[in-house]
Amino acid sequence: MSLLSPTKKEQIKLRSGEVVFIPKCELIFDEWTGKPIKNDYGGKQVINFANNPLFVELAVLRMLENKGFCGVWVDSFSKCLRKEMPPSKIQYSALADIIPKIPAIIDEKTLKNGGYWDVLAWKDKEILFAECKRNKKDSIRNSQIIWLEKFLGLGLKPENFLLVEWDVKK
Repeated sequence: MSLLSPTKKEQIKLRSGEVVFIPKCELIFDEWTGKPIKNDYGGKQVINFANNPLFVELAVLRMLENKGFCGVWVDSFSKCLRKEMPPSKIQYSALADIIPKIPAIIDEKTLKNGGYWDVLAWKDKEILFAECKRNKKDSIRNSQIIWLEKFLGLGLKPENFLLVEWDVKK
C-alpha cells in the first residue's frame, strides 16, 4: 500500500553524536465512530481502518501485510505481541517460532527492556521496524534511541526502520 511509502526522513541524533536519517511517512486516519471497543487501553485512539476499529499500530501492520510482509505489533503496554485487537495475543516466548530467520537479534529479554518499536515486520530476509507517533503529541523517547542504536550496531540500516507520524481527521 503506497500509504506507507516514506516521503521524508527524520533526523535522529544518537548518544554518540552521530546523526541518522530514518525514513518517515505521514498518515491521516478517520476516527472510529462505530460501537465502542471493550478495551481501549484507557483511552487509546481507535481509528477506522477498512471499516474496522483498530489501534494505529495494527493499521500499520495491515498496510505492511498488504505489501507482502508478515508481522506483529509489539504491545509494550500489555507486554505481548499482537496480530489482532485485544484480547488476542501472542507471548514473547513464541517469537522465535514466528520469525525463525531473526531470533538471534530479537529475544524476550530485548522486548521487555523497553524502547522496542511498535511494529516488527519481515518479508523474506528483509526486516522492518515501524514506530507510530501521533503528530504534535508524541516523540521518539530516549529508550527508543538506545534500542535503535543497538540494532544499527548489529548491522541493520536506517532503511530497516520507519517512522509513521499519524493523526485523525479533524
